[in-house]
Amino acid sequence: MEKKKAGIAVVTAVVVLAAAGGGFWWWRNKETNSATETVVYVSTVAEQNAANPDLTTMCFGGVTESQETKEIKADTTKTISEIYVKEGDIVKKGTPLFLYDVESMQLDLEQGQIEVEQLKNEISSYQEQIQQLESEKANADADQQLSYTTQIQTLQTSIDKAEYDIKVKNISLQKQQNAIDNASVTAEMDGIIKTVKTPEAMQADGTDVIMTITASGNYRIKGTLSEQQLGQVMTGQRMIIRSRVDANQCWSGEVTEIGTEAEQNDNNMMYFDGGSDNMASKYAFYIKLDSAEGLLLGQHVLIEPDIGQNSGHDGIWIYSDYLVWEGEQAYVWISNEKNQLEKKKVEIGETDDEYGITELKSGLSETDLIAYPAEDYREGMKTTTNANDLVNKESNGIEIENEDQWYDEEGEFLEEEAGDVDMGIMPRDNAVEPMPEAEPAAESE
Repeated sequence: MEKKKAGIAVVTAVVVLAAAGGGFWWWRNKETNSATETVVYVSTVAEQNAANPDLTTMCFGGVTESQETKEIKADTTKTISEIYVKEGDIVKKGTPLFLYDVESMQLDLEQGQIEVEQLKNEISSYQEQIQQLESEKANADADQQLSYTTQIQTLQTSIDKAEYDIKVKNISLQKQQNAIDNASVTAEMDGIIKTVKTPEAMQADGTDVIMTITASGNYRIKGTLSEQQLGQVMTGQRMIIRSRVDANQCWSGEVTEIGTEAEQNDNNMMYFDGGSDNMASKYAFYIKLDSAEGLLLGQHVLIEPDIGQNSGHDGIWIYSDYLVWEGEQAYVWISNEKNQLEKKKVEIGETDDEYGITELKSGLSETDLIAYPAEDYREGMKTTTNANDLVNKESNGIEIENEDQWYDEEGEFLEEEAGDVDMGIMPRDNAVEPMPEAEPAAESE
Protein backbone atom coordinates (compact mmCIF):
# COMPACT_ATOMS: atom_id res chain seq x y z
CA MET A 1 0.00 0.00 0.00
CA GLU A 2 2.83 2.42 0.82
CA LYS A 3 4.37 1.81 -2.60
CA LYS A 4 1.02 2.49 -4.19
CA LYS A 5 0.58 5.75 -2.34
CA ALA A 6 4.07 6.85 -3.30
CA GLY A 7 3.35 6.17 -6.95
CA ILE A 8 0.02 7.94 -6.81
CA ALA A 9 1.59 11.00 -5.22
CA VAL A 10 3.98 11.41 -8.14
CA VAL A 11 1.35 10.72 -10.76
CA THR A 12 -1.14 13.06 -9.13
CA ALA A 13 1.39 15.87 -9.13
CA VAL A 14 1.79 15.41 -12.88
CA VAL A 15 -1.84 14.94 -13.79
CA VAL A 16 -3.46 17.68 -11.76
CA LEU A 17 -1.01 20.26 -13.00
CA ALA A 18 -1.14 19.19 -16.63
CA ALA A 19 -3.24 21.17 -19.08
CA ALA A 20 -5.63 18.60 -20.50
CA GLY A 21 -4.37 17.42 -23.89
CA GLY A 22 -1.88 20.25 -24.22
CA GLY A 23 1.11 18.84 -22.38
CA PHE A 24 1.80 22.05 -20.46
CA TRP A 25 1.96 22.39 -16.71
CA TRP A 26 0.70 25.59 -15.17
CA TRP A 27 2.95 28.50 -15.88
CA ARG A 28 3.12 31.64 -13.81
CA ASN A 29 5.54 34.51 -13.44
CA LYS A 30 7.64 34.18 -10.28
CA GLU A 31 8.43 37.91 -10.30
CA THR A 32 5.26 39.22 -8.66
CA ASN A 33 6.53 42.79 -8.84
CA SER A 34 7.29 42.68 -12.57
CA ALA A 35 5.41 44.76 -15.11
CA THR A 36 3.72 41.65 -16.47
CA GLU A 37 0.80 40.52 -14.31
CA THR A 38 0.76 36.93 -13.07
CA VAL A 39 -1.65 34.64 -14.91
CA VAL A 40 -2.88 31.42 -13.28
CA TYR A 41 -3.77 28.33 -15.29
CA VAL A 42 -7.18 26.79 -14.56
CA SER A 43 -8.97 23.70 -15.85
CA THR A 44 -12.49 22.34 -15.50
CA VAL A 45 -13.52 20.22 -12.55
CA ALA A 46 -14.53 17.54 -15.08
CA GLU A 47 -10.93 17.33 -16.28
CA GLN A 48 -9.71 16.72 -12.72
CA ASN A 49 -12.61 14.56 -11.53
CA ALA A 50 -11.13 11.21 -10.49
CA ALA A 51 -14.61 9.65 -10.73
CA ASN A 52 -14.66 10.42 -14.44
CA PRO A 53 -13.70 7.21 -16.30
CA ASP A 54 -12.69 9.30 -19.31
CA LEU A 55 -10.23 11.37 -17.30
CA THR A 56 -7.43 12.47 -19.63
CA THR A 57 -4.11 11.35 -18.28
CA MET A 58 -0.61 10.57 -19.43
CA CYS A 59 -0.41 7.45 -21.51
CA PHE A 60 2.38 5.06 -22.54
CA GLY A 61 2.61 2.45 -25.24
CA GLY A 62 3.07 -1.19 -24.28
CA VAL A 63 3.01 -4.76 -25.50
CA THR A 64 2.12 -8.10 -23.93
CA GLU A 65 5.03 -10.49 -23.55
CA SER A 66 5.93 -13.68 -21.74
CA GLN A 67 6.90 -13.49 -18.10
CA GLU A 68 10.55 -13.28 -17.03
CA THR A 69 12.76 -16.05 -18.39
CA LYS A 70 15.79 -17.23 -16.41
CA GLU A 71 18.73 -19.17 -17.82
CA ILE A 72 20.10 -22.06 -15.73
CA LYS A 73 23.80 -22.56 -16.33
CA ALA A 74 25.82 -25.70 -15.64
CA ASP A 75 29.46 -25.95 -14.52
CA THR A 76 31.09 -27.41 -17.61
CA THR A 77 34.07 -28.64 -15.54
CA LYS A 78 31.74 -31.11 -13.79
CA THR A 79 29.94 -34.17 -15.05
CA ILE A 80 26.14 -34.14 -15.04
CA SER A 81 24.80 -37.49 -13.93
CA GLU A 82 21.06 -36.90 -14.10
CA ILE A 83 18.50 -34.34 -15.34
CA TYR A 84 15.24 -34.42 -13.40
CA VAL A 85 12.97 -32.23 -15.56
CA LYS A 86 11.80 -32.00 -19.15
CA GLU A 87 10.35 -29.25 -21.32
CA GLY A 88 6.88 -28.19 -20.21
CA ASP A 89 7.29 -29.27 -16.58
CA ILE A 90 5.91 -26.90 -13.94
CA VAL A 91 8.40 -26.32 -11.13
CA LYS A 92 8.35 -24.53 -7.79
CA LYS A 93 11.20 -22.65 -6.18
CA GLY A 94 13.53 -25.30 -4.72
CA THR A 95 12.52 -28.07 -7.15
CA PRO A 96 15.61 -30.21 -8.09
CA LEU A 97 16.54 -29.65 -11.75
CA PHE A 98 19.66 -31.74 -12.31
CA LEU A 99 22.46 -33.52 -10.43
CA TYR A 100 26.21 -33.42 -10.86
CA ASP A 101 28.21 -36.67 -10.68
CA VAL A 102 28.87 -36.90 -6.94
CA GLU A 103 30.88 -40.10 -7.24
CA SER A 104 33.61 -38.53 -9.37
CA MET A 105 33.70 -35.45 -7.12
CA GLN A 106 33.96 -37.68 -4.05
CA LEU A 107 36.94 -39.49 -5.56
CA ASP A 108 38.62 -36.14 -6.26
CA LEU A 109 37.94 -35.10 -2.67
CA GLU A 110 39.46 -38.27 -1.25
CA GLN A 111 42.49 -37.94 -3.53
CA GLY A 112 43.01 -34.40 -2.29
CA GLN A 113 42.75 -35.50 1.34
CA ILE A 114 45.42 -38.14 0.70
CA GLU A 115 47.72 -35.49 -0.78
CA VAL A 116 47.26 -33.34 2.32
CA GLU A 117 48.22 -36.29 4.55
CA GLN A 118 51.33 -36.90 2.41
CA LEU A 119 52.37 -33.27 2.83
CA LYS A 120 51.88 -33.51 6.59
CA ASN A 121 54.06 -36.67 6.66
CA GLU A 122 56.75 -34.85 4.67
CA ILE A 123 56.71 -32.03 7.22
CA SER A 124 57.14 -34.53 10.07
CA SER A 125 60.05 -36.12 8.22
CA TYR A 126 61.71 -32.74 7.63
CA GLN A 127 61.32 -31.82 11.28
CA GLU A 128 62.97 -35.11 12.38
CA GLN A 129 65.86 -34.49 9.98
CA ILE A 130 66.31 -30.97 11.37
CA GLN A 131 66.44 -32.33 14.93
CA GLN A 132 69.07 -34.89 13.89
CA LEU A 133 71.16 -32.28 12.08
CA GLU A 134 71.00 -29.85 15.01
CA SER A 135 72.20 -32.66 17.34
CA GLU A 136 75.12 -33.46 15.03
CA LYS A 137 75.90 -29.78 14.55
CA ALA A 138 76.35 -29.31 18.29
CA ASN A 139 79.20 -31.88 18.27
CA ALA A 140 80.77 -30.84 14.95
CA ASP A 141 83.93 -28.81 14.58
CA ALA A 142 83.96 -25.24 13.28
CA ASP A 143 84.65 -26.27 9.66
CA GLN A 144 81.45 -28.41 9.55
CA GLN A 145 79.14 -25.89 11.25
CA LEU A 146 78.35 -24.01 8.01
CA SER A 147 77.41 -27.22 6.18
CA TYR A 148 74.95 -28.24 8.91
CA THR A 149 73.43 -24.75 8.97
CA THR A 150 72.84 -24.82 5.21
CA GLN A 151 71.13 -28.23 5.37
CA ILE A 152 68.86 -27.14 8.20
CA GLN A 153 67.83 -23.98 6.33
CA THR A 154 67.03 -26.02 3.22
CA LEU A 155 64.78 -28.38 5.20
CA GLN A 156 63.03 -25.44 6.89
CA THR A 157 62.30 -23.97 3.46
CA SER A 158 60.79 -27.33 2.43
CA ILE A 159 58.59 -27.26 5.54
CA ASP A 160 57.36 -23.74 4.74
CA LYS A 161 56.50 -24.78 1.19
CA ALA A 162 54.65 -27.89 2.33
CA GLU A 163 52.59 -25.88 4.84
CA TYR A 164 51.65 -23.40 2.11
CA ASP A 165 50.64 -26.29 -0.20
CA ILE A 166 48.45 -27.69 2.56
CA LYS A 167 46.61 -24.36 2.94
CA VAL A 168 45.99 -24.14 -0.80
CA LYS A 169 44.87 -27.75 -0.95
CA ASN A 170 42.48 -27.32 1.99
CA ILE A 171 40.81 -24.39 0.26
CA SER A 172 40.34 -26.54 -2.82
CA LEU A 173 38.99 -29.41 -0.74
CA GLN A 174 36.47 -27.11 0.95
CA LYS A 175 35.21 -25.99 -2.44
CA GLN A 176 35.01 -29.61 -3.51
CA GLN A 177 33.00 -30.48 -0.41
CA ASN A 178 30.65 -27.56 -1.07
CA ALA A 179 30.18 -28.80 -4.63
CA ILE A 180 29.26 -32.24 -3.31
CA ASP A 181 26.85 -30.77 -0.77
CA ASN A 182 25.23 -28.71 -3.54
CA ALA A 183 25.44 -31.28 -6.30
CA SER A 184 21.69 -31.05 -6.77
CA VAL A 185 20.82 -27.77 -8.59
CA THR A 186 17.35 -26.42 -7.76
CA ALA A 187 14.94 -23.88 -9.31
CA GLU A 188 15.27 -20.31 -8.06
CA MET A 189 11.67 -19.36 -8.91
CA ASP A 190 8.28 -20.81 -9.75
CA GLY A 191 7.82 -21.36 -13.45
CA ILE A 192 7.65 -23.62 -16.48
CA ILE A 193 10.63 -25.41 -18.04
CA LYS A 194 10.80 -23.99 -21.58
CA THR A 195 14.03 -25.58 -22.87
CA VAL A 196 16.34 -28.41 -21.74
CA LYS A 197 19.63 -29.44 -23.33
CA THR A 198 21.67 -32.56 -22.85
CA PRO A 199 25.39 -32.20 -21.98
CA GLU A 200 26.17 -33.29 -25.54
CA ALA A 201 23.90 -30.61 -27.02
CA MET A 202 25.49 -27.99 -24.76
CA GLN A 203 28.94 -28.98 -25.95
CA ALA A 204 27.84 -28.93 -29.60
CA ASP A 205 26.32 -25.44 -29.19
CA GLY A 206 29.28 -24.15 -27.21
CA THR A 207 27.06 -22.96 -24.35
CA ASP A 208 26.82 -23.53 -20.61
CA VAL A 209 23.03 -22.92 -20.50
CA ILE A 210 21.42 -26.26 -19.76
CA MET A 211 17.80 -25.05 -19.44
CA THR A 212 15.52 -21.99 -19.27
CA ILE A 213 12.59 -21.35 -16.92
CA THR A 214 9.76 -18.92 -17.67
CA ALA A 215 8.28 -17.42 -14.50
CA SER A 216 4.77 -18.44 -13.50
CA GLY A 217 1.94 -16.23 -14.70
CA ASN A 218 0.61 -15.93 -18.20
CA TYR A 219 2.01 -12.62 -19.34
CA ARG A 220 3.48 -9.32 -18.25
CA ILE A 221 3.33 -5.91 -19.92
CA LYS A 222 6.41 -4.24 -21.33
CA GLY A 223 6.02 -0.46 -21.64
CA THR A 224 8.36 2.19 -22.99
CA LEU A 225 9.39 5.58 -21.63
CA SER A 226 11.30 8.46 -23.14
CA GLU A 227 14.07 10.20 -21.21
CA GLN A 228 11.64 12.98 -20.26
CA GLN A 229 9.17 10.45 -18.84
CA LEU A 230 11.56 8.49 -16.61
CA GLY A 231 10.55 10.40 -13.49
CA GLN A 232 6.84 9.80 -14.11
CA VAL A 233 6.93 6.04 -13.43
CA MET A 234 8.33 4.21 -10.41
CA THR A 235 8.43 0.65 -9.12
CA GLY A 236 5.41 -0.27 -7.03
CA GLN A 237 3.19 2.15 -8.96
CA ARG A 238 -0.25 0.86 -9.95
CA MET A 239 -1.14 0.95 -13.64
CA ILE A 240 -4.23 0.47 -15.80
CA ILE A 241 -3.74 -1.32 -19.12
CA ARG A 242 -6.29 -0.71 -21.88
CA SER A 243 -6.91 -2.44 -25.17
CA ARG A 244 -6.15 -0.25 -28.18
CA VAL A 245 -9.29 -1.45 -29.96
CA ASP A 246 -11.71 -1.46 -27.00
CA ALA A 247 -11.14 1.24 -24.34
CA ASN A 248 -13.61 -0.49 -22.02
CA GLN A 249 -11.47 -3.62 -21.91
CA CYS A 250 -8.80 -3.08 -19.29
CA TRP A 251 -6.47 -4.84 -16.86
CA SER A 252 -4.51 -3.71 -13.83
CA GLY A 253 -1.04 -4.35 -12.47
CA GLU A 254 2.01 -3.01 -10.69
CA VAL A 255 5.33 -1.74 -12.05
CA THR A 256 8.03 -4.21 -10.98
CA GLU A 257 11.06 -3.01 -12.93
CA ILE A 258 12.32 0.06 -14.81
CA GLY A 259 15.21 -0.36 -17.24
CA THR A 260 18.33 1.71 -16.76
CA GLU A 261 19.77 1.14 -20.25
CA ALA A 262 18.32 2.48 -23.48
CA GLU A 263 16.44 -0.02 -25.60
CA GLN A 264 18.00 -1.22 -28.85
CA ASN A 265 16.33 -2.43 -32.02
CA ASP A 266 17.26 -5.44 -34.13
CA ASN A 267 20.03 -3.45 -35.84
CA ASN A 268 21.66 -2.77 -32.47
CA MET A 269 20.56 0.86 -32.71
CA MET A 270 18.88 2.70 -29.83
CA TYR A 271 15.17 3.47 -30.09
CA PHE A 272 14.39 7.17 -30.31
CA ASP A 273 11.26 9.00 -29.32
CA GLY A 274 9.20 10.07 -32.31
CA GLY A 275 7.61 12.95 -30.42
CA SER A 276 8.78 16.44 -29.64
CA ASP A 277 12.36 15.36 -29.13
CA ASN A 278 13.13 12.66 -31.64
CA MET A 279 16.59 12.11 -30.19
CA ALA A 280 15.31 10.94 -26.79
CA SER A 281 16.26 7.36 -25.96
CA LYS A 282 13.58 4.84 -25.02
CA TYR A 283 13.61 2.84 -21.78
CA ALA A 284 11.58 -0.25 -20.89
CA PHE A 285 9.48 -0.79 -17.80
CA TYR A 286 7.57 -3.93 -16.81
CA ILE A 287 4.17 -4.50 -15.19
CA LYS A 288 3.10 -7.58 -13.27
CA LEU A 289 -0.58 -8.15 -14.03
CA ASP A 290 -3.24 -8.93 -11.45
CA SER A 291 -4.90 -11.03 -14.14
CA ALA A 292 -4.04 -11.61 -17.79
CA GLU A 293 -7.39 -13.07 -18.79
CA GLY A 294 -8.30 -11.99 -22.31
CA LEU A 295 -4.82 -10.72 -23.23
CA LEU A 296 -2.95 -12.11 -26.23
CA LEU A 297 0.80 -12.54 -26.52
CA GLY A 298 2.18 -9.64 -28.57
CA GLN A 299 -0.98 -7.54 -28.15
CA HIS A 300 -0.29 -3.79 -28.18
CA VAL A 301 -1.89 -1.87 -25.32
CA LEU A 302 -2.08 1.58 -23.72
CA ILE A 303 -0.78 2.07 -20.17
CA GLU A 304 -2.09 4.69 -17.74
CA PRO A 305 -1.11 5.44 -14.14
CA ASP A 306 -3.95 4.33 -11.87
CA ILE A 307 -5.12 7.59 -10.30
CA GLY A 308 -8.64 6.49 -9.45
CA GLN A 309 -10.30 6.73 -12.86
CA ASN A 310 -11.48 3.13 -12.40
CA SER A 311 -12.16 3.44 -8.67
CA GLY A 312 -15.93 3.16 -9.09
CA HIS A 313 -16.69 6.45 -7.32
CA ASP A 314 -19.70 8.54 -8.31
CA GLY A 315 -20.08 12.31 -8.26
CA ILE A 316 -17.12 14.68 -8.03
CA TRP A 317 -13.84 13.47 -6.50
CA ILE A 318 -10.82 15.77 -6.82
CA TYR A 319 -7.26 15.32 -5.64
CA SER A 320 -6.94 16.28 -2.01
CA ASP A 321 -4.04 18.62 -2.83
CA TYR A 322 -6.54 20.97 -4.51
CA LEU A 323 -8.11 21.75 -1.13
CA VAL A 324 -7.03 24.81 0.90
CA TRP A 325 -7.89 24.65 4.58
CA GLU A 326 -8.65 27.44 7.00
CA GLY A 327 -9.38 25.72 10.27
CA GLU A 328 -12.04 23.12 9.52
CA GLN A 329 -13.35 24.89 6.43
CA ALA A 330 -12.17 23.71 3.01
CA TYR A 331 -11.75 26.08 0.04
CA VAL A 332 -10.83 25.69 -3.62
CA TRP A 333 -9.26 28.33 -5.89
CA ILE A 334 -11.66 28.95 -8.80
CA SER A 335 -11.95 31.30 -11.77
CA ASN A 336 -15.01 33.54 -11.52
CA GLU A 337 -17.11 35.08 -14.31
CA LYS A 338 -14.52 37.88 -14.65
CA ASN A 339 -11.73 35.34 -15.26
CA GLN A 340 -10.22 36.26 -11.91
CA LEU A 341 -8.98 34.03 -9.16
CA GLU A 342 -11.36 33.57 -6.25
CA LYS A 343 -11.40 31.35 -3.16
CA LYS A 344 -14.64 29.42 -2.79
CA LYS A 345 -16.01 27.36 0.09
CA VAL A 346 -16.77 23.70 -0.62
CA GLU A 347 -18.43 20.95 1.38
CA ILE A 348 -16.42 17.74 1.37
CA GLY A 349 -17.52 14.17 1.95
CA GLU A 350 -15.48 10.99 2.10
CA THR A 351 -11.75 10.72 1.47
CA ASP A 352 -10.07 7.86 -0.39
CA ASP A 353 -6.52 7.77 0.95
CA GLU A 354 -5.60 4.97 -1.43
CA TYR A 355 -5.92 7.32 -4.40
CA GLY A 356 -5.42 10.60 -2.54
CA ILE A 357 -8.82 11.95 -3.59
CA THR A 358 -11.69 13.66 -1.72
CA GLU A 359 -15.41 13.80 -2.50
CA LEU A 360 -16.98 17.23 -3.09
CA LYS A 361 -20.57 17.17 -1.92
CA SER A 362 -21.38 20.77 -2.85
CA GLY A 363 -19.79 24.04 -3.92
CA LEU A 364 -18.54 23.07 -7.39
CA SER A 365 -19.95 21.76 -10.64
CA GLU A 366 -18.02 19.94 -13.35
CA THR A 367 -17.99 23.09 -15.51
CA ASP A 368 -16.31 25.23 -12.85
CA LEU A 369 -12.68 26.17 -13.44
CA ILE A 370 -10.20 25.39 -10.66
CA ALA A 371 -6.49 26.05 -10.06
CA TYR A 372 -3.87 24.03 -8.28
CA PRO A 373 -3.01 25.93 -5.05
CA ALA A 374 0.12 28.02 -4.55
CA GLU A 375 1.22 30.03 -1.51
CA ASP A 376 1.38 33.36 -3.35
CA TYR A 377 -2.10 33.16 -4.89
CA ARG A 378 -4.39 36.08 -4.09
CA GLU A 379 -7.91 36.87 -5.14
CA GLY A 380 -8.19 38.99 -8.27
CA MET A 381 -5.31 37.38 -10.17
CA LYS A 382 -6.08 36.82 -13.83
CA THR A 383 -6.81 33.24 -14.98
CA THR A 384 -6.63 31.45 -18.27
CA THR A 385 -7.48 28.07 -19.76
CA ASN A 386 -5.19 28.61 -22.73
CA ALA A 387 -1.63 27.39 -22.27
CA ASN A 388 -0.50 29.66 -25.09
CA ASP A 389 -1.45 32.67 -22.99
CA LEU A 390 1.05 31.48 -20.41
CA VAL A 391 3.83 30.85 -22.90
CA ASN A 392 3.54 34.37 -24.27
CA LYS A 393 4.03 35.92 -20.83
CA GLU A 394 7.35 37.37 -19.86
CA SER A 395 9.34 35.11 -17.50
CA ASN A 396 12.62 36.05 -15.86
CA GLY A 397 13.00 38.99 -18.27
CA ILE A 398 12.72 36.84 -21.43
CA GLU A 399 9.82 37.48 -23.79
CA ILE A 400 8.65 34.22 -25.35
CA GLU A 401 6.43 34.86 -28.33
CA ASN A 402 6.73 31.53 -30.13
CA GLU A 403 8.05 28.01 -29.72
CA ASP A 404 11.29 28.82 -31.56
CA GLN A 405 12.44 30.68 -28.46
CA TRP A 406 12.24 27.46 -26.40
CA TYR A 407 15.56 26.33 -27.97
CA ASP A 408 19.05 27.84 -28.08
CA GLU A 409 21.19 28.28 -31.19
CA GLU A 410 22.38 24.68 -30.95
CA GLY A 411 18.85 23.35 -30.69
CA GLU A 412 19.01 22.56 -26.97
CA PHE A 413 15.70 22.77 -25.09
CA LEU A 414 15.59 25.76 -22.69
CA GLU A 415 13.59 24.53 -19.70
CA GLU A 416 14.10 27.81 -17.83
CA GLU A 417 12.68 29.84 -20.69
CA ALA A 418 9.95 27.46 -21.78
CA GLY A 419 8.70 26.69 -18.31
CA ASP A 420 8.06 23.29 -16.79
CA VAL A 421 6.90 21.52 -19.93
CA ASP A 422 6.07 17.84 -19.84
CA MET A 423 6.77 16.72 -23.36
CA GLY A 424 5.68 13.16 -22.58
CA ILE A 425 2.06 13.74 -21.53
CA MET A 426 -0.54 13.04 -24.14
CA PRO A 427 -4.28 12.38 -24.15
CA ARG A 428 -5.31 8.77 -24.23
CA ASP A 429 -7.18 9.16 -27.51
CA ASN A 430 -4.11 10.52 -29.28
CA ALA A 431 -1.50 8.15 -27.91
CA VAL A 432 0.99 7.41 -30.64
CA GLU A 433 3.86 5.90 -28.67
CA PRO A 434 6.22 3.81 -30.84
CA MET A 435 5.54 0.22 -29.94
CA PRO A 436 8.27 -2.16 -28.69
CA GLU A 437 8.75 -5.31 -30.66
CA ALA A 438 6.60 -8.23 -29.49
CA GLU A 439 8.29 -11.37 -28.22
CA PRO A 440 7.92 -14.46 -30.42
CA ALA A 441 4.72 -16.34 -29.74
CA ALA A 442 5.03 -19.05 -27.11
CA GLU A 443 4.70 -22.65 -28.17
CA SER A 444 1.46 -24.39 -27.36
CA GLU A 445 1.55 -26.20 -24.07
